[in-house]
Amino acid sequence: MKSSGKRAALRMACVGTLIFAVASVALADGVANQQQPLTYLVKFLVTGSPNPDGSFTINGTGYSTITTNTGQVLDNVVPGLKVATLNGAQITFSGQLTDPVVPFTCAPGSCQISIGGSTLEADSTVNPDGTVTGVPLLGRLVPAWGPVNNSNFIPGSVTPMRILGCGGIKDISGQGVFANMVGSICFNGVFNLPTNLMSTPLTGESNCTITMHTPLPGFPLPGY
Repeated sequence: MKSSGKRAALRMACVGTLIFAVASVALADGVANQQQPLTYLVKFLVTGSPNPDGSFTINGTGYSTITTNTGQVLDNVVPGLKVATLNGAQITFSGQLTDPVVPFTCAPGSCQISIGGSTLEADSTVNPDGTVTGVPLLGRLVPAWGPVNNSNFIPGSVTPMRILGCGGIKDISGQGVFANMVGSICFNGVFNLPTNLMSTPLTGESNCTITMHTPLPGFPLPGY
């Protein structure tokens, strides 16, 4: 019985080793071939400076996210996990910040993200007649949901409000992980709005999903 038990244990160990080896090869093959679309989850910490025309210039730093085994994204920011920078996003709000839902847009040609050796930019263009083509970034600020009771909430001074949205992005560098790719960025986060919004920089944070792929020959379509 003891000998039989040892043989059974040995067989189980061999099977386990084989499964691990196959899984490791499959994982290595997937990484090497970079199966598309490529998806990154990045947490951005941002600052927005007000401009005379009422818009804001948003800059920030992106970090690789930390998740639990349930899929929850933690708020921890590890300096050594910096993976991206956001430069010169020109954000304009529509309507009043007291409205239940406040749309905002990112100006075409702005919102540059440096990540993985690539430079991604908002995929939208202003035409001579003033129309916008492409897949512009459209976001919403939601005062109807009330303040987010986070560590930045200072009643009467700073009000954190939920933001959400999506838009198209494209690589403009021809280099790095996302060379010549197109795709999307979707965000869920918070803008911490100061009472004197047009004289005091706002801050914020957002978990952003960036998903990119290489278009086939003939795409993207011209003037879409």
